[in-house]
Amino acid sequence: MAYGREHFSAGKKTTQVSESFNAHIKNYLKSDLDLVQFFKHFQRAVDDRRDKEVLANVYMSQKIPILKVDVPILRHARDVYTEPAFDMFQDEYEQSLCMIVESCIQRELVYEYRISLLGHSKQYTVTFVHADGLAHCSCKTFDFVGILCGHVIKVLDDLRIKMMIPEHFILKRWTKQARAGCAMDVNEREIIENPKLEMSMSYNFLCSAYVKLVGKAVVCEEARDLLARNYAEDSRHSNELLNDKHGYFEGVPPQSYTEMLMGMTLHMKIYLAL
Repeated sequence: MAYGREHFSAGKKTTQVSESFNAHIKNYLKSDLDLVQFFKHFQRAVDDRRDKEVLANVYMSQKIPILKVDVPILRHARDVYTEPAFDMFQDEYEQSLCMIVESCIQRELVYEYRISLLGHSKQYTVTFVHADGLAHCSCKTFDFVGILCGHVIKVLDDLRIKMMIPEHFILKRWTKQARAGCAMDVNEREIIENPKLEMSMSYNFLCSAYVKLVGKAVVCEEARDLLARNYAEDSRHSNELLNDKHGYFEGVPPQSYTEMLMGMTLHMKIYLAL
């Protein structure tokens, strides 16, 4: 990738993308499958990926990443980024603390910085345009990965931009709101996402919230009684709404009821592991 770092690839080399896909898909497909079987198994692979995404969202909502250095810009990054993206940014920030500004040349509203790592002779050039706040580094990490490199972070710190990551340096795909809004395909048509995903995310959130609530209330008899009374009332109202709108018998179909029990078990395990 010596000549490809100016193109975004989420930090993955071309061979890594194909190898990762092949390693994942070979667990579901065989060479002797007919066309119908192929699509059934492929759909199972897609469904498993979506389930992992939902589970990752559950973990993300319950876990707060640890700050190596308690500074405003890292707190902002923790609030905005998913945990893997935040870890990458925090590593770059940590490296920036060991970097030195060798020189800074100003040409009107353009600043040209020379940045080096402490104890290393190699220098990187960061060009910062004050008019629009854009920065470009010769290491091309942001172009290639989508996360600010330590060199640019050092320049931002030198320019006293310390509180928040500028908005134009935050790629939506690395944020917790990556799925918000709509996505378009190459023909400018709106991509319809997994219709079950929103329901699954709501389901996981409610399961997590109720498991935590029950875990706290179980030690107090009054709290247990209160939850029991509220459950009976809430269950009655929910069944009425479901019967009116969807015609469900007793509010939950047999298959969904089984999934509910499995989901509650999963969330209880997650809760007890935290």
